[in-house]
Amino acid sequence: MNEISKVDTRSAQPAMLGANMLFNGEAFAQGQRVANLFANSQLVPQHLRGKVADCFIALHIANRMGEDPLTVMQNIYIVSGKAGWSAQYMIARARTSGAFKGGITWDVAGEGDGLAVTAKAVLASSGEQVAIAASMKMAKAEGWTKNQKYMSMPELMLRYRSATLLIRLYAPEVMLGMQTIEEVEDVNAARGPENAKDITPPRPTADQFRVEPDFEVREVADSDEKAAGETTIVEDGTSEPEASFTLTGHDGQVLEYVDYKDFVRGAYAEMNEAAKGGEKTLAGWRESNSLEGMTPEDIASIDHAIGEIVKAINAKPADGGSKMV
Repeated sequence: MNEISKVDTRSAQPAMLGANMLFNGEAFAQGQRVANLFANSQLVPQHLRGKVADCFIALHIANRMGEDPLTVMQNIYIVSGKAGWSAQYMIARARTSGAFKGGITWDVAGEGDGLAVTAKAVLASSGEQVAIAASMKMAKAEGWTKNQKYMSMPELMLRYRSATLLIRLYAPEVMLGMQTIEEVEDVNAARGPENAKDITPPRPTADQFRVEPDFEVREVADSDEKAAGETTIVEDGTSEPEASFTLTGHDGQVLEYVDYKDFVRGAYAEMNEAAKGGEKTLAGWRESNSLEGMTPEDIASIDHAIGEIVKAINAKPADGGSKMV
């Protein structure tokens, strides 16, 4: 008789990168590859698309929580430069974490300005019932009602508020101490637009595309084998490049340089000019230039600058307009 053996499907699942992915070289490299995959997926929210660094950090948070990375990315939001969870996700996490027996329930009393909602739960560790109430009176006192959602859906907002307060007080480990998006919005609304703290970096403009070399160069006298009075540029830790360089300009014109420093500066200048024509023009300029004779460090620096410019070009405008092309 054939025997049906039980298979532990967990062993077939990909191993987690681990909480040390920030400090382990192999895990860090794998994390970057996974983050790049998510950043190019249509399944992740718009505010994470194309942002490999943000996806990497979200992946790290997911690993610390033992949560599915896509679930984390679909439930983490950024308001005024600060990350927060959706209240629904926080409540669901509290239910599945085992911190409470049977999840969270609510009692609703009063209406209008007298509306109050009490979130209740039983602690799994002690069996004690705990409760926290949130009311419209509290919301007005704290300035939360400047958030218009308290006018259109007051009971739902108070349910979210009472539940998140309960979780934050009795099971803060569930959400790593992070706030919910509703809490962040309430705080910003209470401060008012004149006092709201927005640390989101401004979108770069075309005038900010200009990039200068990020290394220092120094002129030193040449050896006796070269003509008196001639100088060359030597970079610390690199060999001296050849003394004849060519570059294709953004307009297709071939440019020649004798001085290495001028060659590098010319490459940055032409790169910036090409950037004004958009991503395709910039990419075409780079493809037409092998940058032969330039040190690997300088080539890497230019390619990094091109990557930053492309990010700026593709960034969504703050006014909600279309992307630059």
